[in-house]
Amino acid sequence: TEIILETKSEKKTLTAPPADQFVLTIGDFCTQIMQSRFPSQIFEERLLRQHALMDAALRSHSEQRPVLLSEILKP
Repeated sequence: TEIILETKSEKKTLTAPPADQFVLTIGDFCTQIMQSRFPSQIFEERLLRQHALMDAALRSHSEQRPVLLSEILKP
């Protein structure tokens, strides 16, 4: 999988191996519980940021334009 990050000054292409994000998220959550770490608020914030990034990527593809995270993460 290739991820292209574009800013006003540069463009970077990152390559990531395929992975099941659901399994990784559940695994991380279970590890935190087994290690008696309960950052539930941080966990929730991470999921919301991940959702925003995925939403921006989907919009970018469907609208064929760069979508800024600030368009998704409105206060």
